[in-house]
Amino acid sequence: LQFAVQVLRGAVASPFGYAVACRVPEGSFSIPGGAIPLTAPANLSVAGATYVLQNDVAAAGTAFTISAPDVTLDLGGHTVTYGTGAGAAQGVYSEYLYNAGKTTVRNGAIVEGGGSGGQRHGVYFRGAHDVRLTHLTVLIASITECLGTKALVANGYMIAVYKPSTDVFENELAGESRGIHFDGTDGDAHGSLCHDNVIAVQDQPNPEYPDFHWVHGIKLEGARNVVVTRNFVTGVADDAHAEVRCLDLDVESATGVRIERNRFTARA
Repeated sequence: LQFAVQVLRGAVASPFGYAVACRVPEGSFSIPGGAIPLTAPANLSVAGATYVLQNDVAAAGTAFTISAPDVTLDLGGHTVTYGTGAGAAQGVYSEYLYNAGKTTVRNGAIVEGGGSGGQRHGVYFRGAHDVRLTHLTVLIASITECLGTKALVANGYMIAVYKPSTDVFENELAGESRGIHFDGTDGDAHGSLCHDNVIAVQDQPNPEYPDFHWVHGIKLEGARNVVVTRNFVTGVADDAHAEVRCLDLDVESATGVRIERNRFTARA
């Protein structure tokens, strides 16, 4: 919950503002009556439903697929481990829900398991509409355990935004991959917000780009009217390459981009 106060005298604004922020306690989300309990990986197929996870779960492949419109997935503060087996796997997956109301994933941890191979995103939405991701901790091949990237190809972003007016906020992202990508070139991430996230990224060469690479904390690629504010980003590069871009801006064709009140720490 946030608000700011600035004094006006006539048409003249004071040279300072006073801002107040208060974090709502974890687990305080409103759960409607009739919410559907989850105790194992599942396909969420009831339109308009709220699903609430009751315990930690693990899946050899994809943990949760959202196939119905206007669904809320509340992880209940629990941990979802996906991809414990080999092959492509996603923590939460949804595809082709065009013009389908709001889809929400919130309040828990999504962790990549020890398998390998194929696409292995924490959260993967393709063709979605009005998506909200909040209060999530996403761990992709945790940097506390390994040094090199696990990605089979480059551009292994923990959150990749291709749809307009997406609000990415209050997430904790840590991994041997890249952080958040707002794509306005191959996608349509115009008008999105990125705020109050904590991001720790570490990258090394991968099979697609073995000779050069960049660590990306937050990347804006051609997306217009994007606001990036109040994020804490730490990037770490390997000794051989040592190029850290906590904030990577490709805005030649973009307008209205605003970057303010962030803290970036680059280490090589």
